[in-house]
Amino acid sequence: RKLLLLLGALTFLFVLMAFAALWPLQDVFEDLDHINNEVRVLLEDSNTLNSSIGAVEVELYRLHASGKRHLDDLIDVIEVMRQTARDIGVHYVMKEPKIKSDYDRFMTHLGLFENHVGALATTQDSRIAAHHNSESLKVAAALRADILTITRFAQKHGQEEQKAMTDHFRWLVICI
Repeated sequence: RKLLLLLGALTFLFVLMAFAALWPLQDVFEDLDHINNEVRVLLEDSNTLNSSIGAVEVELYRLHASGKRHLDDLIDVIEVMRQTARDIGVHYVMKEPKIKSDYDRFMTHLGLFENHVGALATTQDSRIAAHHNSESLKVAAALRADILTITRFAQKHGQEEQKAMTDHFRWLVICI
């Protein structure tokens, strides 16, 4: 009878310890999923911006070559860029002091880009249109550089968070 009580108590303690060990591990797994998903979304948004800039550049070169001024598609792509840029801006990684100034510079360049494309859409003078087309292409190059900086920071930040979480996981396993 004493043996059964002892084995029952040991079994209960073993189950309790297993549960206590799994609880912190679940938090680690949730954090790892969070890190992977957040960085993936940020990188997808950055890729969307890069693709959008490429589409705008193609349209600007077409406008320059043909002289036609049909800009509806171009304006639609810029609106997608603006919304994607806002989505990136609310991401917690963009609140980091190291990247905040780069994101602000990106948003400034995006505003300049929109202004030049808007002027391109409304001007009737071909010389002024050519100037705004050229300036739009220059700002597009600056936007690409800004996005590259943001993307690299996001990747590095995700790797650092993942490494910290993995180290935490290792210590949990060792302690268990």
